[in-house]
Amino acid sequence: MSSSDEDSNGGAGAAEDLDPTTLEQQRKDVRRERNRQHARVSRERKRQKLEHLQEENDALRRQEAALMDQRDRINARLLRVEYENRALRAWIQNHAGDGAPPPPPAADDDEASRPVPDH
Repeated sequence: MSSSDEDSNGGAGAAEDLDPTTLEQQRKDVRRERNRQHARVSRERKRQKLEHLQEENDALRRQEAALMDQRDRINARLLRVEYENRALRAWIQNHAGDGAPPPPPAADDDEASRPVPDH
């Protein structure tokens, strides 16, 4: 067989000419390169997931702050209404049947009852 016959075989004979330890080393090198590529892809996927989770965490913290603010406004309104209720009950008890007008209601603050916007 001539060297031109070996070339026409696509170099199939070249792999047979290599030392088994050289073939094994080449296989290891190919495997290492594939592992490196996979590790790069895996690290990038992990970085993107972490970035997404950080953004989600930030959004949830903003929503939590808005909800806590709304809770505080509602609690303040509840305290005002409870105070007014106690005052009206005391007035009723003291002025039942004497014809005196009740005290005017406190200013209503509807801001506390507004829903928190979604972010």
